[in-house]
Amino acid sequence: MIRKEIVNYIETKIIPIYDNFDAAHQRDHVNSVIKSSVELAKTLTDIDVEMVYVSAAYHDLGLSIDRKTHHLESEKIVRSDSNLKKWFDTSQIDIIAKAARDHRASGTTPESDYGKIVSDADRDYNFEKVIIRCVNFRKELDFFSSLKEVRTHIREKYRSDGYLKEFYFREKPQEVQDKFDRFADDYDFALSEFKRIYGQLVFGMDIILMFDHSSDKYDLVVKRKAVRGVCIKGDQILMAHLENSGEYKFPGGGVNPGEGDIEALKREMLEEAGVTKIKEITNLGVALQKQDSIFNEGIFYQISKYYMVSDFDENAFAIENLDDYEVDLGVKPKWVRITDALKHNQEIMKDENRNPWVDRDTLILKYISEM
Repeated sequence: MIRKEIVNYIETKIIPIYDNFDAAHQRDHVNSVIKSSVELAKTLTDIDVEMVYVSAAYHDLGLSIDRKTHHLESEKIVRSDSNLKKWFDTSQIDIIAKAARDHRASGTTPESDYGKIVSDADRDYNFEKVIIRCVNFRKELDFFSSLKEVRTHIREKYRSDGYLKEFYFREKPQEVQDKFDRFADDYDFALSEFKRIYGQLVFGMDIILMFDHSSDKYDLVVKRKAVRGVCIKGDQILMAHLENSGEYKFPGGGVNPGEGDIEALKREMLEEAGVTKIKEITNLGVALQKQDSIFNEGIFYQISKYYMVSDFDENAFAIENLDDYEVDLGVKPKWVRITDALKHNQEIMKDENRNPWVDRDTLILKYISEM
């Protein structure tokens, strides 16, 4: 049984500190480590559950000072917290401090069973949860860079020959180990699993298209978020037809600062296709493009979310507020057979001077035609 005053102090003064850390080390993480540590401690003999509880609560506090040495900083924080002296003697605080320090999976073996307990609890050995934590740690990365970094981390830490060795009080599940090994060594498997997890985590929808045509010449990455509408009626689809160049593109465009995706979608559907009074919008999927920018010396990373749009006013096809370049391209809304639009765009893809969006929207047309 953990004393109420200790729980109150940890929950009101210690755990809230985690809210300031990166997404992989916030209160959901520390609460998980605390829960696992306490549960593990209860299965062992001669272990003070209160000391385990506090050790787990403090284990990542050093992140507030320095990430690389956070385990050492966590030890210092425990030793400097005078409140702990209300409940623990000097020798107990020493064990708690060292347990917080020894939680890291790399390095030397923990000095005490308390350190081993927290270390085991901190070793999240759920495949999907590990991938999610890795993504959250560097959420600013684009999909392709994140995949590369996560696979490197998995190889270094979670693969059979990684620095995460055997658990002290738990067994490492072989089926999970096999999955980590395959993720590290089999690119196609890693891509498939990562795409599934990343899409729902970051975008809330499946990734249905992705391509990376960027070079290694530039470091600057310019990110653009866009939304696009898919209106289908029988075998017909509503497209923005570019009369000057001939191709078909999905009506849509960039999301403005402070604008929500659905708000932007409705605006773009009105501007490019004259569609109003939309009553139903559902997720189709997201397309990711990464390529050298045609506008500056950098890399262009575009996130295009595609939505199925149905039950709208079909009598309002009057284009409004087109950008100048769209007027120059002769953008007009047009209902066309899906197969005809796809075939037409596939021909245009043979032109080396085609517009940069042709490949993306042609592949999305192909995806829709196969649904």
